[in-house]
Amino acid sequence: MQDDLDIKVFLCPFNPYHKLYDFRKHQFHIARCKDRRGKSLYHCKYHHSHNYTSVHELLQHELTCERKPIKLEDELTTVELEPLQKDEERLPSVTYCKYSWEHAYKTIPEREMHEKTCPNRVEMEFKMS
Repeated sequence: MQDDLDIKVFLCPFNPYHKLYDFRKHQFHIARCKDRRGKSLYHCKYHHSHNYTSVHELLQHELTCERKPIKLEDELTTVELEPLQKDEERLPSVTYCKYSWEHAYKTIPEREMHEKTCPNRVEMEFKMS
């Protein structure tokens, strides 16, 4: 009888109630999750499968990421492998229209421009009212 089962649970970055136990299904789920409307997705710079919807969560994760390279220390100098980035400089990997989960864009200004003329806007605003 096993005392401790080491089961890895993958949480959806868009909705924490979506839990998957297989990494392949997790990646497939992220690509198809309908709760991604109006959200941006940020990827860890050390491992692409580490996904977050907030820059703050991403930066907290990157401080302790298990895939983060170790700093090379010499007696005279310390070499940093990755330069630090400010919160404002981190761009999302993808950002989604708040009116349709199928509309994806590379930048937030591009998404905001689309949302002004999105064909699904009237329908979604009607449903929300």
